[in-house]
Amino acid sequence: MDDPDYLTDERDHWENTYQRILNIDDFTFENLKQMARWGYYLSLAAFALLFLTTLASALILVLTPHFWPIRFFGIIGFIAILFLFIGIFSYPAHELYQFSTLMKSALAYPHQGRFNTAMQHLKNMLRYMGILAIVFLSFCILIFVGWLAL
Repeated sequence: MDDPDYLTDERDHWENTYQRILNIDDFTFENLKQMARWGYYLSLAAFALLFLTTLASALILVLTPHFWPIRFFGIIGFIAILFLFIGIFSYPAHELYQFSTLMKSALAYPHQGRFNTAMQHLKNMLRYMGILAIVFLSFCILIFVGWLAL
């Protein structure tokens, strides 16, 4: 079904505005819009997971019987690992959220500064995840080499 003429004219006007202000074509515009939408949902899911992890850590700490020292210190170590997990993954979730909200804004109301800042947040998140991947693979290699040495 074809759009009415007034919608087509308005869409043509905005597409020309995007191409002029942000210097992007229709294909890139649609892909960026999808990336912003999915990035927003993923960042909210990551924040929810981090919140639930924090809540679980607090509940475990409160409900731990303090009269069993060995068990208590084991749980403290487990909670420390959970908080390390929270610390490591809160930054990329925040960067993804910043990217998605700024990109939505930059595409809705063409603004080159917001567009550039959104892309900077995406670059920061991807760089951070790349560094994490390298560190994780390095630990895996060290564990494998240590296992071979046994």
